[in-house]
Amino acid sequence: VTTVSWLVTAHWTLNNVLGMALCITYVSYIRLPNVKVCTLLLCCLFGYDIFWVFLSSRIFGANVMVAVATKQAENPLRAVANTFHIPVSDLVSGKLDLPVKLMV
Repeated sequence: VTTVSWLVTAHWTLNNVLGMALCITYVSYIRLPNVKVCTLLLCCLFGYDIFWVFLSSRIFGANVMVAVATKQAENPLRAVANTFHIPVSDLVSGKLDLPVKLMV
């Protein structure tokens, strides 16, 4: 029900609920043997985050996190149609938005 509601409305709250559900599911399936492994994993993820937020501009010339966060959202079907230079992308994306979202 939550997934279908999110696909129809694309509301950010439902997106967060789905993200939390995925995290809880992941944590329930993964068993980490001890606190040292958990700490190491969290430190690596923290370093990964620091790299993309503060150091990516030195390598890529622009801050990747800012570029992604401020980018205009695109319809996935329209992006694929434009990539393959399909001329009917406006017609296709207008009529097949909901079925494509349901399949993804």
